[in-house]
Amino acid sequence: MSPSPTDFTDKDAVDEYANAWAAIMKSARSGSSWSGSETNRTFLNTGGGRFADASYVFGFGFDDDGRALAVTDWDGDGDLDLWAHNRTAPRLRLLRNNSPQANRSVAFRLKGGENSNRDAIGARLKLTLSDGSELLQTLRAGSGFLSQSSKWIHFGIDPGASPSSLHLTWPDGIEESFFGIVAGERYHIAEGGTLQKVAPRALALVEPARERPIAPQSPGQMVLPGRIPLPEFRYIPAGKLEATGISRGEKPLFITLFSGTCESCTEELHEFVRDEERIQAAGLEILALSVDKLVAGSDHLAAGKLITASKFPFPSGTITPLSADHLRFLLKSLYDFPASFSVPISLLLDEERRLFAIYRGRVSTDLILHDVAFSKASDNQLRDLSVPFPGSWFTTPIAPSELAELIANPFHSTFPDQGLRYLEHALASPNSKTRRERLQRRLSGGYYRLAWQEDSKGSKSKAADYYKKTLAINPRNSSARTDFGALLGNQGKFDEAEVQFRMALELDPGNQVAKKNLGMVIRKQQ
Repeated sequence: MSPSPTDFTDKDAVDEYANAWAAIMKSARSGSSWSGSETNRTFLNTGGGRFADASYVFGFGFDDDGRALAVTDWDGDGDLDLWAHNRTAPRLRLLRNNSPQANRSVAFRLKGGENSNRDAIGARLKLTLSDGSELLQTLRAGSGFLSQSSKWIHFGIDPGASPSSLHLTWPDGIEESFFGIVAGERYHIAEGGTLQKVAPRALALVEPARERPIAPQSPGQMVLPGRIPLPEFRYIPAGKLEATGISRGEKPLFITLFSGTCESCTEELHEFVRDEERIQAAGLEILALSVDKLVAGSDHLAAGKLITASKFPFPSGTITPLSADHLRFLLKSLYDFPASFSVPISLLLDEERRLFAIYRGRVSTDLILHDVAFSKASDNQLRDLSVPFPGSWFTTPIAPSELAELIANPFHSTFPDQGLRYLEHALASPNSKTRRERLQRRLSGGYYRLAWQEDSKGSKSKAADYYKKTLAINPRNSSARTDFGALLGNQGKFDEAEVQFRMALELDPGNQVAKKNLGMVIRKQQ
């Protein structure tokens, strides 16, 4: 990609850089890997310039997109442990070395003198062993990308040997030698001083600050960090011809999309039939919607046959093609790597029909009933459930307004009306005056563009609705009032058109179009 621009007033360079990042993110979100789909690797030196891949033997062969690695004896047991930092979750891993051999190492922590730097960076250490072999190390800083290993200098010692002496060259050139070193110990050394044995470290493992029950896991489960409304969602109930929407109820609602020819769907629906009493006792409604009519050449009768054969006791129907498209874009906004739109796929809604969990693939009754208990949970509780492990957050929760705006973005290019619905939801709970004003501008401008588009297509009723929404958000939009007045005048609604033209001129006395149209409307009323 292009290098980071050094002059942010150079619009071409800034645009090139921004476009490059946009292309990278598009590629990553389509499934491409930042690291070439390579798992982490660790290699064992077998001697003679040869190495063996020991990644999985050592427990290091993760699919994490690794970025940084720090080495330290974290638990103080004399062997080196690893902290790994990743771009992907989990962002931080502790790889603890549980080597069974004791007293096979010695470690030193240095402090420089007046003419050396305090941390003794650059000091060179030579440890001589009883068998005559020598081990050399240099104390360094900045040991890796985004990481810094411990400044303890750690020497592993071969079985059958023991430390004999340490020769130390300080950064200022002063040389010192030390004796009486014992394997398995840790020492502090200050320049010009003596060896100071350090007491064994207490075990310093990281523990979760708080715990919560872990839900039965499903590879496709995602609990949202807050509740969001569905985009426009309609379906045709079984035995009916007209589509209907999802209305607010007294119980949470589980919607599963299925196909009559899908084996996993069949197994899922049969499990729901067997667990009917548990589901009803938990206060949960279920709605099964077929997608078979969305696919050309599929068996459109298979879904009905499956519902009948399984004696499915809950409502069923067929999702409309437009609602299926809306759902695809919703998933696109929620997943960095949107999977193909395959069934079964399910949605869990609260009593107000706000979405708070999604399941891709077959889902068990146990998992659904675990999650439905959180239909009235707070956003903080949902946030805890949205990650598959316990712990403490160090970031602030995403505000409902921010979540709604995030979801709105993918809709704007293809379904702008749905994107604007989410922006309205965001505007209902802005967390600052600046945010409110920005959302109002986006909404007003978006509805104004839709009004123009519908007007140009001849959809006068829709255009009028969008003009009204535009002006409800921004009553001071003189141009929108002028265009709305023109639409009303062309429909023969001269009184209403006159009101719009006069208000447009109050806002902008120099609006010549509004002035001309006002004159025409007045003459037609005489």
